[in-house]
Amino acid sequence: MVVVIMTLAAFVLRTLSFGLGLTASPLLLFVLDPVSVVIVLVSVPVVLTAMLVWETRNQIDRKTIIPLGVSAIIGTSFGIVFVKNIESSVLAIVISLVVISMAILIISNLKFISVVSNKLIYFIAIPVASLISSTGMGTPVLVAVLLPKFSKINLVRGYISVYLLFVYGTAALGYLISGLVESRHIEMAGICILPSILGYFAGKWFSDKLKDTVMRKLIVGFIIISSSITLIKEFYKIFVG
Repeated sequence: MVVVIMTLAAFVLRTLSFGLGLTASPLLLFVLDPVSVVIVLVSVPVVLTAMLVWETRNQIDRKTIIPLGVSAIIGTSFGIVFVKNIESSVLAIVISLVVISMAILIISNLKFISVVSNKLIYFIAIPVASLISSTGMGTPVLVAVLLPKFSKINLVRGYISVYLLFVYGTAALGYLISGLVESRHIEMAGICILPSILGYFAGKWFSDKLKDTVMRKLIVGFIIISSSITLIKEFYKIFVG
């Protein structure tokens, strides 16, 4: 089940240039504990985002690499500390709330910020990295800031790919060092790699043909429904169970 979910998430990642955590987390919460969900969501994407960086290498502004990397590392460190010191049930609720919030941003066409300076983007990237490393998602916030600044989606894709590689790479290493990673997590990640790569290439093929926004809205609608069910389940556990 985890393999199927991550393959679908990889498809969405390449199709939309983000959305892996949004797609996978509400579904993974049905079959894994919240900490395992986060670890899977930051380990498997290391390979996928490395592929995305290679694919968008000509769209990457070299001057942004260092500041993006610094922001990603700082924010990711805070996210790891958060996961280490929070109860699983609370983490599940936080993940579900973030999922719904991110999905609402996508539905609103990601234009809640029209003009943001480059330096401010680097500061925004810090809490976004904390979100990604602690819940597995948060990229739409940064995408929402970047879309109005770039006329071509490929430029946004290049910017995001570098940032995510730093975040996922730092998070995977951080969780490994912190002792949160168990042998079962490594096994799950290893099993998911190849199917996720296939999902990535399927998403690449599909994104080349995607011209309508209907598919994006369908995906987001699915995400909102599944994450809402998860949220209700966790609140039920706390207040009834």
